[in-house]
Amino acid sequence: MWVRKRIDIGWADLLNGYLTACRNTNEAQARTAAESAFATDDAIACLSVRSGFDLLWAALNLSAGSEILMSAVTIADMPRIVREHELVPVPIGLTPETMTPDVAELRRCLTNRTRAIVVAHLFGSILNLNEVAEVAREHGLLLIEDCAQAFDGSRYLGHPAADVVMFSFGPIKTATALGGGILRVRDASLRQQMRDRQHNWPPQSRSEYRRRIWNYAFLKLFSGRVLFQLLLWLCRLLQRDSDRAISGAVRNFPPAQFYQRMRQRPCPALLRMMSRRIRQFDLSRQQRRIALGTLLQQAVSDVICHADNVELLFIPTGATERHVWWVFPLCWSNPATLVNALRKAGFDATSSHQLRVIPGPDSCVTAGTDRSRQVLDSVLFLPFYPELTAAAVSRMAGVIRDVCNSDDA
Repeated sequence: MWVRKRIDIGWADLLNGYLTACRNTNEAQARTAAESAFATDDAIACLSVRSGFDLLWAALNLSAGSEILMSAVTIADMPRIVREHELVPVPIGLTPETMTPDVAELRRCLTNRTRAIVVAHLFGSILNLNEVAEVAREHGLLLIEDCAQAFDGSRYLGHPAADVVMFSFGPIKTATALGGGILRVRDASLRQQMRDRQHNWPPQSRSEYRRRIWNYAFLKLFSGRVLFQLLLWLCRLLQRDSDRAISGAVRNFPPAQFYQRMRQRPCPALLRMMSRRIRQFDLSRQQRRIALGTLLQQAVSDVICHADNVELLFIPTGATERHVWWVFPLCWSNPATLVNALRKAGFDATSSHQLRVIPGPDSCVTAGTDRSRQVLDSVLFLPFYPELTAAAVSRMAGVIRDVCNSDDA
């Protein structure tokens, strides 16, 4: 069985991180190492992107009721954090083929209360934000990029017009540090206010980070094809839902302790791990993933061209000019049917995810947000990572073709 996702970290990284977490390390030096890893002078290292996002709104101190235009599809925690600061998240519908904000809808949702635009690069796509940046410039709005799913080393550090750019090194992200986020904040005064606020937060404990390393070492061990099959067998034996078990294992912050756990400073070991992962970013591994993504996209596109039910199948973000294929999404009118067929063929596809469509004011419920909801209702994710073989890609495409052309499609 090809597991749905492999943790993108090596055994040497895990050992180094564990040993670092076993000794006292200077926090200021570790922070400098992490924040200078991008070779820019505008970075701030946080426990997570969520933590940095929370710091941002606290430091901005916008008037209650201010509106924040956001990509309609994102993880639920992001609008939750916006609301925590008495702000109003307003969803902007996305174009399904690219998952880029519909600029016409964005303009229609502008009001005199709008203060910022938050754009998420989804699934590994790197969006062309020129039009969105122009809208932000015209109206004097902050432009915030969420690049949590689109890390590409130093090759993409954000749009030149962006005021804030956020990168995640959470457990399932590219070049993971098993936690942590780096925010590039253009305005020095705002950046310093965020630093000052974070300094007053309690530190993450070294023991917590050591436990995290052990947990993910275990998950990494079981991501091989044979041991993962054993894990699925155990889930069936214990009558546990494998999707729920896997999703729970990689959850960063338990819902009941969300703000308590999020509002902490990263420990020095995590800061050192972020520095190591950024500085030693494996470009050849990234290139292999991009090449495999292109190969799978071509194979699926060929299926779409010849399928009897072509209207039921498409690749969200497939039309973007630049993609690092953090995951490989596919939309199908009945995702459960395709997931079951792929699993029977040895591919642990899943329709489970943490993405949500942001509920917004009635005045901004648009066709675009409805389309975004349709994408999430029909999306599934194929197993995808650099260890996948070209032969496996071909077999997956064959399964998809057979399902598309079956009488049950």
